[in-house]
Amino acid sequence: MILHSYQGVQFTSWDFVNFCKDNNVTKSMSKVGCPYDNAPMERFYNTFKSNFYNVT
Repeated sequence: MILHSYQGVQFTSWDFVNFCKDNNVTKSMSKVGCPYDNAPMERFYNTFKSNFYNVT
């Protein structure tokens, strides 16, 4: 599994790094100061949520 996040302290802590290693999670992080790295995922979740709420 790949987990994409921003450079927040909760995603860079040793506890989180070790959790990812122990659970075979590959971390992917946006570049510092570049909010556009996350734009495709934000768009995907926006579309997903819109479609999900229209079905339920």
